[in-house]
Amino acid sequence: MTFVAPIFLLVLALAVPVIVAFLVKRRRQMVVVPSILRWQALAIAKHRNRRFKNLVRLVALLACVAAVLALGMAAARPRLLGDGALTVVVVDVSPSMGTLEHGPLADAADRIRDLAASMGPRDRVAVFAAGEAPRRLLAPTNDPARVRESASLLVPEAHATLEPTLVLARALADDAGNARVVLLHDGGSHVAMSGVREERFGTDRRANVGLTLFAARPAPNASSDDERDVLVSVAAAGDATRRVRVRLRAGDVDLGHRDLDVPAGEEADARFRLRLPLTHLSAELTPLDGRGDDLPSDDRAELVLSAVSAPPVRWMAAPLEGDEPHATRRHFAEHALRAAGVTEIEALEGDAPDGSVVVSFGAPARRVQRPMLILGGVEPPPDTSQRIAAPRAFWPEGVRGLGALEGVATTLHRVDDDHPLLRGVELDGTTIVRAHAIDPGEGVPLVELDGNVDESGARTGGVVVAAGGEGPGRWVYVGLDPEGSDVVLRVAYPLLVSSALAWLSGSSRTELASTPTRAEVALEVDETSHPRFEAPGFGLPPLPWILAALAALLLAAEGFAYARRLVT
Repeated sequence: MTFVAPIFLLVLALAVPVIVAFLVKRRRQMVVVPSILRWQALAIAKHRNRRFKNLVRLVALLACVAAVLALGMAAARPRLLGDGALTVVVVDVSPSMGTLEHGPLADAADRIRDLAASMGPRDRVAVFAAGEAPRRLLAPTNDPARVRESASLLVPEAHATLEPTLVLARALADDAGNARVVLLHDGGSHVAMSGVREERFGTDRRANVGLTLFAARPAPNASSDDERDVLVSVAAAGDATRRVRVRLRAGDVDLGHRDLDVPAGEEADARFRLRLPLTHLSAELTPLDGRGDDLPSDDRAELVLSAVSAPPVRWMAAPLEGDEPHATRRHFAEHALRAAGVTEIEALEGDAPDGSVVVSFGAPARRVQRPMLILGGVEPPPDTSQRIAAPRAFWPEGVRGLGALEGVATTLHRVDDDHPLLRGVELDGTTIVRAHAIDPGEGVPLVELDGNVDESGARTGGVVVAAGGEGPGRWVYVGLDPEGSDVVLRVAYPLLVSSALAWLSGSSRTELASTPTRAEVALEVDETSHPRFEAPGFGLPPLPWILAALAALLLAAEGFAYARRLVT
């Protein structure tokens, strides 16, 4: 057996004055009375019960001494040595957690320190931070001092990747045996892993406003590469519309500001046009309504601008007009390309020039050794006379079309926010009634819908945005049909096309700052998460509580017996 706080064993010394108090007898007081006949019968009865009286006194002494000993042992928190246990702590360091000085992150750090104080000599603790990438702050150790120091290493980051971090923590716990994984977070993310205990911090109703998007891209019909459109998006938490000011700065120079009304839980956009040769921009947010701002870390963002112009584009289709099959798709695609700064759009004749990106509608018409952007997601028409844009399907290596999705199959299932193509692309609330899915092969699925359900109940064919390939073989597929979705009417579509051009050409066209997501700024809580772990995250072993309860019971019994003696 060992003790978590052995200094409290000094309480056991209180047993000495308790014993002394029982041994000291009160001095008898002599009283002269005219006759003892009234007390003679009582004295005889007392004399006969003297042995029983001494036994009761001895039991009372033992009860009081045992109570003092139990209280001292409980305060010292005894623990059985055993084999020790491993506790793997995963801490959410997303922006909504606040800082080490204020917010849920400060509470999480205090909980780690509490864990260090309750460790036994054979217990071990490991700490992971779930940020933009999983980080191990502390390898398994039985040193409480190192556990306390790890709490000070928690630093808020722009995003949180809970699932990969939990996978690493779960693997470490499974290898060790006699281990548990505890997630400390604010309830903003869904935990889809069994065997993980949750501890939530913070309140659901916090006032906050913050930046969710800060991007710059070449302006449409720009006269020079220095002419850019700047977009700043702001989200708000709480239950009331917020009034804020967004200020754009270049170093110490104020470039202008916009005042916005931001609905609760939604976003508002501030747009700027720049015609200056700048390399660095910053966006700052200031609340104007005096309602407070719980997370100051999301009120400023920095952006580094490059001087690279958008690549030329080659259509893999003849010019289309009127009611041709791809007229609507080409209309929205061309507007998105122009918004991304593309000034050269021509039909593909022969080989594509160096540095160009090939754009195709649906299955590509032929193979080209250039990066390719596939828009629309339209299968080649069955009628040979109508095969204008795609007389034959030449998908990238390993990719194949799976047909159209409609109805309940078009519900948004998953979005990979960490991929460069989707940073800043907000698809929540988008209406999708028709889309075209693919099997991306070795490519990366970026946007998945619920898709169709086979006979076994498994989902199939839900990938509608994907990317893959390397070098000139890079490709991006966007299967959101402009005629079956309102995504083309949102800022998400030109931003997605612009990011696709940047990724395909290997350089940056639309520069994006590192900002939190709307859910982080709006402090949304996922109610579908596992039930909160309401008990103390790192509770004491039951032995101290048993001793404390025993001490309380003994003292209560002695107090009751003493009260009866007084009455008698």
